[in-house]
Amino acid sequence: MTGVEETTLLYYVGLIVEVLSVGLTALLFQLLRHQSGRRRYFRIWADAWVVLTLSLIALIPFMSHRAQVLLDRADQSPAMVAGYTLYQLGKWIFLWLLVGGTHLYAHGGRWRRRLFWGLAGSTVCALLSVAATSSFARSMLVQGVALVLAMLYCARTMFLLPKERRTLGSALTGMACLAKALLWVAELPYFWNVAMLQRQAISGPLNTIGKYGSFGDLILQIILSFGMVLILMEETTREKTAAIDELALSYDEFKREALRDPLSGALNRRAFFENVGIRSARATYGSVGLFDLDNLKKTNDRHGHSTGDALIRTFARAVQVCLGPEDRLYRWGGDEFLVILPNVSAIEAQEAFEVCPELHQSIEAPDGTLIHLEASLGLADYGGSASLEEALEEADRRMYASKKRRKSERAVRDPNVPAAAISEDRRRPGSRWNPSSR
Repeated sequence: MTGVEETTLLYYVGLIVEVLSVGLTALLFQLLRHQSGRRRYFRIWADAWVVLTLSLIALIPFMSHRAQVLLDRADQSPAMVAGYTLYQLGKWIFLWLLVGGTHLYAHGGRWRRRLFWGLAGSTVCALLSVAATSSFARSMLVQGVALVLAMLYCARTMFLLPKERRTLGSALTGMACLAKALLWVAELPYFWNVAMLQRQAISGPLNTIGKYGSFGDLILQIILSFGMVLILMEETTREKTAAIDELALSYDEFKREALRDPLSGALNRRAFFENVGIRSARATYGSVGLFDLDNLKKTNDRHGHSTGDALIRTFARAVQVCLGPEDRLYRWGGDEFLVILPNVSAIEAQEAFEVCPELHQSIEAPDGTLIHLEASLGLADYGGSASLEEALEEADRRMYASKKRRKSERAVRDPNVPAAAISEDRRRPGSRWNPSSR
């Protein structure tokens, strides 16, 4: 077997392997196409691999006549000329789609008009490269120069991405494009010898490049396609991560809403049983207080539920002002509110609530009537021998006892004199607990 025949055979085998490899790559990209979503650059890359596959298929029937195809076009059949012209056309379109997809990935912007003019320009360049050269080796020489420039542009674009966009996929794609450009720089002298000196039997490194260049090109195309797929996977992963983060945020917001009373703004009863805000409180001593609005039902009956709702909101805000940053307020029922006071005894809490000015305010009904805040309060200590739940039960009993006492005392009191806000006991002038300093 002569050197020319051996080179032709290796080139033919390399072409068959390249067709199979590029065809599988094109199939993979088509399967991933529906996952690309709005990523137009990936769809352009997918089209590029399809075009490259078709162009290589057009070349297969004539590879047994490689020497004639490369050296002399005058003696070639019309079918051979047409096949090699289709190959050149496909390669030029492939290069444009590769460059266009890379530019779109890096910079975005309009693409339909650029795609149209790019395809038109690629067609013109392919036809001119075939028509203006006396052999296909010379047109390959022109195509090789265009390929080097295209691959250098793609590599430069990938390497100059902003820091936050530089990923393993972009780096791998850029390196594959750069390596492909360097390989073709090494192959150009081989085609120069074939095209300009009409020699195929070349010794030395150029002979090695002529024999095995297609295999190196194949390996780099596999790496290039892998980098492109990796870019898509990285982008979809980032998109899914962002969606998961947004879903988690929405879940947290929903959970917060589910654990908070919409009318008063306080935490609700479910929040208490899920230990929201009281995990640290359970680890220390403190007190539990249970409020009950004495005049809510009367307000609803006389002035309507909107006024009753205003009374609830005002009372909740008033209690919040009296609490410290570690304390928690829960709406326990319709007119009942629970307070958890870590590191504060029941006696200190009683003193503080009695002198808290916010609990001695009034609201105005639609008819101009002033409605005073009136509430019964039961307090109990926890953290010693009593747990938080046990203290809550004790506070509940004390609250109902206070409510019963206040109701009986209200019956013999002048109805024009408002009841005390939280207690009928004599108010103490001071307190050892200052909520604003806690």
